[in-house]
Amino acid sequence: MRRPVILLVFFCFAAVSAVAVYIRLRQNPRRSVTVPVSLPTPPAPPAILKTWDDLNASFSFKYPEGLTVNPHDEDSENYAHLEITDQDYPGGIIIWAKDATASTVQAWFTNDKTISGASILDTTLGGEPAKKAVFPALPKKILTGAVYDGMHVYAELLPGLSEAYWNEVYNTILADFRFTEGHTGSGIRQNQAAGSAASYDEEEVLE
Repeated sequence: MRRPVILLVFFCFAAVSAVAVYIRLRQNPRRSVTVPVSLPTPPAPPAILKTWDDLNASFSFKYPEGLTVNPHDEDSENYAHLEITDQDYPGGIIIWAKDATASTVQAWFTNDKTISGASILDTTLGGEPAKKAVFPALPKKILTGAVYDGMHVYAELLPGLSEAYWNEVYNTILADFRFTEGHTGSGIRQNQAAGSAASYDEEEVLE
């Protein structure tokens, strides 16, 4: 007699369990899982570029809008002394034009003691033969220079703590660097950003 009782109890328990599972499933239906689809990151819009024309050293280049260009008008010894900075990124770029002490860029980079110890690469600057010096100290200082019209013209990268940012700016400037016909050589600083308004004092001619 015990065996039928045990089987009856077992079947009752199984039936109750099945009903409980059914009720739970009805109360909590399986939710559909949404798998996020990763879309490709749209490319960043190209930076707006401004043009700097250096009237005294006769070169021009483009640089990203928002940077500050200090022409150091107080410097009367060099044809160009431009300091390019960004208030949000430590570091900067300095562009120089000085009286040449060597007739070729090869002689300049070979004999200049301030460049010794750097790795020297062949390149061009404004379409002229140039050299690029990469200094071993971190963050890496880079100097790219050419001899043009009796001047040593070079762009010096001082990346500070924002190396990736300033490397991009540096490459942008070098890619569009252009020389124009003959510098004034007057020693009077006449640097002026392209597009800026210039004022002139007109003298009245009396007859």
